[in-house]
Amino acid sequence: MAIQEKFVQAGEYRTHYWEVGEGENVLMLHSADPGAGGWLEFRENMEALGRQFRLLAPDIIGFGKTDSPTRDLETSRLCRTHGAISRRAGSEKDPLDRQLPRRID
Repeated sequence: MAIQEKFVQAGEYRTHYWEVGEGENVLMLHSADPGAGGWLEFRENMEALGRQFRLLAPDIIGFGKTDSPTRDLETSRLCRTHGAISRRAGSEKDPLDRQLPRRID
C-alpha cells in the first residue's frame, strides 16, 4: 500500500496532504507545534491504519508545504479548509462543515 503525497486547492490555500488506504475517510490533524506536519506526526501509523481506512493527513495552514495564512485565522476558517480537503479528496461526508464552533456571548 503506497502512501501518496498530494496537493489540493482548499478555499484560498494550496494545501499539501498525505493519503493512504480505502474505505471511510479519516482526517488526521496534527498539532500546531513548531515544525509540525502531517507526515512528521502520523508517518508511523499511516500504513497500519490505511488497511482499514482512507487516511488524509494534511499540513494545516502555515505548516509544511501548505500555503501560509494571508490573514488572521479563525477556527471556522480552519474547519472550512479541512472540510474542503475532504470534499476535494472525494468524500461525500463532511462533518467539519456542520460542526463549526459557535460564539456564545
